[in-house]
Amino acid sequence: MANQLAKIVSPRGIAVYPWLNRPDTKFSEGGDYKVTLKVGAADAQPLVEKLDEIINDFHLEESKRNPKVKQYTVSPPYEEEVDDQGNLTGNLLFKFKQKAKIQTKTP
Repeated sequence: MANQLAKIVSPRGIAVYPWLNRPDTKFSEGGDYKVTLKVGAADAQPLVEKLDEIINDFHLEESKRNPKVKQYTVSPPYEEEVDDQGNLTGNLLFKFKQKAKIQTKTP
């Protein structure tokens, strides 16, 4: 599954600091379109399970190819939201990002 792209649809959520109309060029020359999606934990559970399964399968596959990979952990592409006082809010934050200019093999 490492060579195939999985098509996943995220649940409905709230966009936090979106860069969707024009790319953010602060840290990359071509720019990146990006968004952090805030989703309630109950709504996000199917997506979390699917992402964890993909990550675990990839880690196992890479561990078979290279035994050194087994000692490392993979960080998930989501995190729990924390408010200003350091309390958990019950929401998950998913980070999505894409390069503004994509170079393909064919011109």
